[in-house]
Amino acid sequence: MDENKYNGNMIYNILKKDIISLKLKPGESIKETEISKRLNVSRTPVREAFIKLATENLVKVTPKRGSYVSLISTSQILEGFFLRLTMEKAILLSACKNFPPEYLIRLKENLKIQKLLLESSQDYINFHKFDNLFHSIIYEGCGMKGIWDLIEQHCSHYHRLRVLWDSSIETVNLNKTIQGHEKIIELIEFSKDNEIETVVNNHIKTLVDTLDELKSNFPFFFEKQ
Repeated sequence: MDENKYNGNMIYNILKKDIISLKLKPGESIKETEISKRLNVSRTPVREAFIKLATENLVKVTPKRGSYVSLISTSQILEGFFLRLTMEKAILLSACKNFPPEYLIRLKENLKIQKLLLESSQDYINFHKFDNLFHSIIYEGCGMKGIWDLIEQHCSHYHRLRVLWDSSIETVNLNKTIQGHEKIIELIEFSKDNEIETVVNNHIKTLVDTLDELKSNFPFFFEKQ
């Protein structure tokens, strides 16, 4: 086995990506032996990754049932929503006051890629990746990249809801996201800080407004309240 190829943190990142993208579905069994065989490593770094994922409530480890991907938590979705809504308004207020031109260029280039992904393949998994990168660029441009990293750590269940939403009515939902990003660029470029409240509410609240519908359509993906 190639013990140097993957360490526990790398395996954690691989599995977390698979969980958030719903490649590993909520409630799906996940075994150390299978992951170990797939990545050609011993079970020790896999176990380390499982422990880290369990602390973020992305994997459940039980003595009798074994390990499985956590169901999506409504309470953690709402916590992630509150965090995103609050911080997004604050970071855009900062960006409207002072945002480096090179980062504005990066935002526009990122948006072009999002549009290409939608037009060419409707690849919502890669779209989600560039969606996250779009917001990361804003925080980085404001010198607050560490805050974005903190948000990412606490929004895993919120992100799973986003992927589920994007995949359920792909073109309609992704177009709404692109329109929201266009408005955000406009806010920053022309310092329209008086429109932040409306733009952020429309961009982020749309997802949470669909929560009950998604829970009805995918009941086995969500924790019972």
